[in-house]
Amino acid sequence: MLFSTGAANEKLRTALFAAALLAPISFATAQTSQARQETCDRPVGEPVDVTDVTVHLELKLADKRLIRIAGIEPARATKTDPRLAEKARADLALWTVGAQVALTALDPATDRWGRERARAFLAPEQLSLANALIEAGWARVDPLSEAGPCLKPLLQAEAGARAARHGLWADPAYAPLDQAQDPDFSGVAGRVALVSGVVANVNAGRARTFINLGKSRQKSLTLTVSARNLRTFTAAGLDPKSLAGKTIQARGLIDTRFGPRMELHVPGAVEILKDAASDGWHRAVPAKSGP
Repeated sequence: MLFSTGAANEKLRTALFAAALLAPISFATAQTSQARQETCDRPVGEPVDVTDVTVHLELKLADKRLIRIAGIEPARATKTDPRLAEKARADLALWTVGAQVALTALDPATDRWGRERARAFLAPEQLSLANALIEAGWARVDPLSEAGPCLKPLLQAEAGARAARHGLWADPAYAPLDQAQDPDFSGVAGRVALVSGVVANVNAGRARTFINLGKSRQKSLTLTVSARNLRTFTAAGLDPKSLAGKTIQARGLIDTRFGPRMELHVPGAVEILKDAASDGWHRAVPAKSGP
């Protein structure tokens, strides 16, 4: 469901708040990580009042907790739209401040900024705030802060928002990059980017696996997976060596110090857009000294 803006948005917030007062819903607390993974679309905590929202799309609760919504990378101000982050904050505040949210906590403790990472749902309808923010174009999917099984609906919501150019997707700073068009990666160095391309080859080394989206070390993006993280990929059924020849989309931080690179930390950072052509050319090869 995509939240509307303006008067319609206020009407929605008021209706949800009234419903929460008339028919509060209680949920049992889950204790195990397995239980948390099975609650992608429903909360397991009691509803709590929201008192404020930060520009980073964090929720301030009446019980003094600060909630980082799992699965989202909030929109940030850009040269084209310096108010982009504030517009996202304003909409989230309109949806939630004065209403109640129910949560599924994902970490046993707060992070260094005092935030709890959780899935957040508007009570009592159990509407996912992560999904709503992504559909509205006020956030991108963050695979590092959400479990793999719960990413699919968020990625689908993002694809719809991108196609409709909602929110941040109308800003050139957030335009996805296509390796086939030889993009200038220096312009996005130090930032998270979405990059698509055909995997030219995969070089498997001891310490790292290199997934190359082209043959030019200076112009083509190389995706890297550390040996430690490789186990996570294979356990999720995504062997990097199997990507050769496939068209993929990857998201992560761009590093241009040694040619354009992107470190992949979790399988959710990669989407397979098209299977490989059966021409027998693409293959995984042992690594020598680098990509």
